Amino acid sequence: MLLGKPAIPGSHDASSCFKPTAPPSCFEKYADRLDEWLTREDIVSIFPGLPAEAAINYSRNVPIAYRSSVYQWKSDRFSISFVGSREVRSPRPNKIGVGHLTVYGDRVKDPLTYFRNAHRTPTAEEKSELQQRMKTKMEEKGLTSSQKGAGTTLTAALSEQILFTNVEGLGDAAAWDHMDHSLVILVGRVRFKVFVEISGNVEDNQELAIKLAKKILEKC
Repeated sequence: MLLGKPAIPGSHDASSCFKPTAPPSCFEKYADRLDEWLTREDIVSIFPGLPAEAAINYSRNVPIAYRSSVYQWKSDRFSISFVGSREVRSPRPNKIGVGHLTVYGDRVKDPLTYFRNAHRTPTAEEKSELQQRMKTKMEEKGLTSSQKGAGTTLTAALSEQILFTNVEGLGDAAAWDHMDHSLVILVGRVRFKVFVEISGNVEDNQELAIKLAKKILEKC
């Protein structure tokens, strides 16, 4: 994903996004200590409703850009999907956390423009382009007609879920990722996410995420 050739919003190119240059010392300090960047005490100071049984899930065995420290506990919400004509209900746990700390490398000349382009709702034309790219890849892989049909349906469904809402007053730029239930924040060349899903109400999740993000940024 290079400037001058806008990418489909919501997509990422690891070759340009996830090759870090030397990050600011504060962010670098917390890159391997995400559980200290947003602690249980930090959360409780803003969200007293965090239950004692909320367990931390720290994904360490992945690249730094994909690591996260997330508290999770049971909720009464479910995701609904379909396997053929059969409805499948999957539990959706509550979650609060931080992660996906990324430092834009030198190939990204203008981090602010890059961020805004990647974190916006795609146009109908861009959705069509995404579906065409997937169709081309499936043709190259020699998939069967049924496999291509399933892939086309999935790509169309996913492209409709790429939705962002701008959030003012945080860092250099911020946006709420509706599909990921996260607040994505840019500070200089550093991008990170605050994950919040405690309600089926988007506004409730956003409000808490903004408060937590401010708490996190107080440490940097």
